[in-house]
Amino acid sequence: MRMVNNTRTRPRSRAGKATGPRRGLSVRKIDAYLRFSFFVVLIGVAYIWNSYQAEQRVRLEEAYAKQAKDLKSRYLLQRATLDAGLRYAKVQDMVDTLGLRPLQEPGYKIVRGLDRPLSRLELPERDPRRRFEGVPPEPSDSPQATR
Repeated sequence: MRMVNNTRTRPRSRAGKATGPRRGLSVRKIDAYLRFSFFVVLIGVAYIWNSYQAEQRVRLEEAYAKQAKDLKSRYLLQRATLDAGLRYAKVQDMVDTLGLRPLQEPGYKIVRGLDRPLSRLELPERDPRRRFEGVPPEPSDSPQATR
């Protein structure tokens, strides 16, 4: 049980000090207000800096998107130009000006077997006088060519 002292009704007065409510700012309160103000200013500066950085990133992203769109359109234009130049009829016209003709016999494929090294492949025999596929050998004056 707690004992309460009921004899004192008035607070003790200190010698030479006023006992009424204090008015004005104390050093402690000023220090607390300054710390809080500094914290609020710091948060405000961080917010402004963050919004500035976000705007810069958005501008940079838009610039990259525009550049990618431009590069894609250039690519499509180059591809269309190249495809138009590689059509069979156009290639055939360009090759005819060089004097080349299509192959008369089908080509062959060199395949390396797993059991044989590449140097031991057997290639089909070809006429040594024929230098290019599709071009007939030139007639010669030798008696073998007249047979």
